Amino acid sequence: MSWTAVITSRAVQASAQAFANNGARAYVTGRRAVQNLVHEKGKFIAIQSDVSEKGIRQSVERVKAMDGHVDVLVNNAGIMGETSEGLHDELWRLKEEDWLQYKTNVVGHFFTATVPVPMARGRFINISSMSGITSTTQHHPQYNVLKAASIQLTPHLAQKFKRPGISVRVNIFAPGIFPSQMTAGSSDKSEIPTEGDYGAKKGIPAGQHGAEDDMAQAALQPINTCTVVTVDGGYLLVHG
Repeated sequence: MSWTAVITSRAVQASAQAFANNGARAYVTGRRAVQNLVHEKGKFIAIQSDVSEKGIRQSVERVKAMDGHVDVLVNNAGIMGETSEGLHDELWRLKEEDWLQYKTNVVGHFFTATVPVPMARGRFINISSMSGITSTTQHHPQYNVLKAASIQLTPHLAQKFKRPGISVRVNIFAPGIFPSQMTAGSSDKSEIPTEGDYGAKKGIPAGQHGAEDDMAQAALQPINTCTVVTVDGGYLLVHG
């Protein structure tokens, strides 16, 4: 029997490709086609959707109709909103709408994890951020608070899913600075530089931002506990 991975958000193409290259049928919401699949049984399937309750149910119904089960769910959808600069701007330019990102960063994770439970038989991965752990504001306190909430949500889901008849274990990843849509400007390409001293300026002990393979390899590891897995290049060692 084939195994199935469902990945929400466009920011984890490397993880989706890693699953497919290991023989999974990888469903990704709102994603373009992935190229260079090397496993003969691997397949990449794009679903145009969002993390609203309606969108989640539509995605689940499609996966159910095509495969009938979910082995791995990567819960990654999230948004950052405006970045404020300076103390006055940081505290007073934040709008009420910036805090409403809770719907995507936390509520979206909850419903994306709970809707497919009847056909789940493996592992759910919530993608949060090291911003939910660090004590520094990073000039976006609302984002950090919401990511901390998503981290707190995960052990509660794990407790719920340990009931008899439900074969799901829940993991939480807290990546550091990675190229993604949130680091992109008007284009679809990240504006994080790939050379020079960017990592050192950001206080990353590894000296560089994360690479796609870092998250892909972490996602493939068979982690059996609800421990927060940080993939941050040592950032929290300095900015914990």
